[in-house]
Amino acid sequence: MGIEWSPSLPGQLVIPRQNVISVEETIPKPLLTVEGHRGGVEVVESIAGEWRQLCAEAHNDQPFFRPEWVSTYLRAFAPRKPTLLVTARVDGRLKAVLPLVEEQAWFWGFPVRKLRSAANVHCLRFDLIRSAGPEGQLATQAIWEFLRDSVAWDLFEMQHVLAGAPLEDLVSTASVNGFPIARRESWHSPYIPILDGNTNGESSLQGTDAKFRANLCRRWRNLSAQGTLALQRFDKADPQMLQRFYELERSGWKGRSRSAITLDAHTQQFYDQIARAAEQFNYLSVYILESNGRDVAAQLGLSYGSRYFLLKTAYDEAYSQYSPGQLLVRAVLADCVKRGYTEFDFLGAFDNWKRDWTSKARVQNDWCVFNKTRKGRALDVLVSAMKHARNTIFDRPSHVLNSI
Repeated sequence: MGIEWSPSLPGQLVIPRQNVISVEETIPKPLLTVEGHRGGVEVVESIAGEWRQLCAEAHNDQPFFRPEWVSTYLRAFAPRKPTLLVTARVDGRLKAVLPLVEEQAWFWGFPVRKLRSAANVHCLRFDLIRSAGPEGQLATQAIWEFLRDSVAWDLFEMQHVLAGAPLEDLVSTASVNGFPIARRESWHSPYIPILDGNTNGESSLQGTDAKFRANLCRRWRNLSAQGTLALQRFDKADPQMLQRFYELERSGWKGRSRSAITLDAHTQQFYDQIARAAEQFNYLSVYILESNGRDVAAQLGLSYGSRYFLLKTAYDEAYSQYSPGQLLVRAVLADCVKRGYTEFDFLGAFDNWKRDWTSKARVQNDWCVFNKTRKGRALDVLVSAMKHARNTIFDRPSHVLNSI
């Protein structure tokens, strides 16, 4: 497999020649080409249109894997970090994209050359986006071979990857090639399947406890008795509307714990820009529940395809006796049914309040691949030793992943 310098295609961003690596190999017609583009957010924007088209063709299409999510993350949280955008093309057509960050980092006391997912906890999920079918699978394998042979690293770290996702195929291929891997479960992420039924949303409550349903109805009646209850839905990233959400979130325990969005400039930049991007591409959904004109609960969410994704939630603790956050979930579920959605995805961890709604959850994993460098092998030994020395969260499978 040869390595050669490759110029950018006409009409694309001109990337310095030393920052583009091209690896080509022939598969039975057509030609598969893998490129690694180094730079900043501009390398994401240079193929954003093709990337979005690829998302539309992929079986794992979710908003978190789109270019606007990656570019927003880079601007807010990693503006000075070098980005490595790995692309695979078949006969010039984009078939897979993997956005990574390259950095010198510390891992359990070791300085290492690390590749990691271009995402953090606010991005909620991360994956390699690829086309469906054999070409996508070949592209995934070729991307791994490119990382193995043409990029210098000791540790490859991926966080919040859904079990069975395309990126786990890449990890499986690394394991087959003899590279040590490590896994830990990051979240069990709950969701509610929305069943066909009447349009008031009650069909989506079938999996809940009867006592819980009765309490919801009673609390809705009691809050309604205090004055008019109104549900508002916004699909525009109006700054005043976003400020209403931010203020409600900051007024409660998130403000006291210093985890509210507005208490960190980078975090607020991320959510401001994500809201604008979601509006631009028609998947922003913000819900606010009002009682007598006062905001008592709110959700910052996304309506993407046939699914609703809950990014952030907030409520007025002065109304805690009515469980306004749970009442809002009920109201949003009813609206999702009316809109023909098939799923309400809570995202994030399986918090206790989410367990009232569902027992269904998807496993998300964090993965590490250790290179066969001296430091990579040392890290692998260290992870194994730490697992046996104290009850670590890592689980190192000795076999190829079942997902392949």
